[in-house]
Amino acid sequence: MVVLAMLIALYIIFSRLLSLNIGGSHKISFTFICIALMGCLYSPYVTAISCAGADFIGCMLFPKLTYFPGFTLTAFLVGLVFGIVFSNKVNFVRILIATGLTCLIQFFVNSFWLKIICHVPYSVMLISRIPQECIMAVVMVILLSALFKLDIIQRKIKMWHEQ
Repeated sequence: MVVLAMLIALYIIFSRLLSLNIGGSHKISFTFICIALMGCLYSPYVTAISCAGADFIGCMLFPKLTYFPGFTLTAFLVGLVFGIVFSNKVNFVRILIATGLTCLIQFFVNSFWLKIICHVPYSVMLISRIPQECIMAVVMVILLSALFKLDIIQRKIKMWHEQ
């Protein structure tokens, strides 16, 4: 429970305090690191519910705009993907799969939520978000590959699963 609480707290810090907002509809955040670690250590449902809860708590503690439940649903889906893909083993192929799926979810689903909020045509929102998602996909693959190559992380995950 302590490890999960710490990862949720880090998720909130990364998403609310250390994220970079570019314009109104673009946000760069490193929450995927916390989500990936949750996905390795916990079941897909625990990861998904923790991500949704962290998103909701972050919105309540550090409101930037009014709360919109669509983004909480996106956080749930991203947590579910990482939980399913990373549940048995983490390797480069699984990192690529998780990154690809989560970037697609965030690209299409978050663009839809932003279309609703900003009253901008969906096609315009999609086109404007392509560079952000491409850059984030590369960053995610590089950082997650580096993180999971660390021997200490591999030993801790193996020890966690043996308990």
